[in-house]
Amino acid sequence: DSVEILDQCEWRDKDGKVVMKDERRFLVKLVGAALRTIDVDITWSAVQDVEVQKTNHSLFSIRAAHDLTPWGGGILSSSEGKSGEKETFGRPAGWCTFYGKRPGVPGNGLEGVALFDHPKNPWKDCPWFTRDYGFISPSPFNYLDKPWTLKAGKSVKLDYCAVLYVGSPREASLQELYQAWVQD
Repeated sequence: DSVEILDQCEWRDKDGKVVMKDERRFLVKLVGAALRTIDVDITWSAVQDVEVQKTNHSLFSIRAAHDLTPWGGGILSSSEGKSGEKETFGRPAGWCTFYGKRPGVPGNGLEGVALFDHPKNPWKDCPWFTRDYGFISPSPFNYLDKPWTLKAGKSVKLDYCAVLYVGSPREASLQELYQAWVQD
């Protein structure tokens, strides 16, 4: 009912010199017939001083199937009750989700994918980078006023959870799942 994937990466500059390392742990769980989760733990460690400039598609994200997105007839919503790119882009939330009708899905035919951002991540209340075409990310780097730095020898820990569910966010109890996840 679960599988764990461990990954170690080195980030290299154009000359091949290691500047960062990261360790990623993915725990994929079959929670029930209508629910799957992927817990993601990332430890990002600077080998030398690192400076991240303003950028939009960065860190951890989800790209949804077209039929779950507003462009494909689906819905983008957040834990704050906001819907669509105009209401979710640049706004903090515990989670964002895409969901919509899909062929072969039991019940009301709804299925979705959500991304949870842990409040212990270093960018608590992070504004989300959302797009109606199917991209969601709790990435702070699109909103930087100045570069973000991580000094050599320092690390940052990041926790996310991807949730695949049947039904609407309410039927799947996303808010309750989120609250239980942040308590662990």
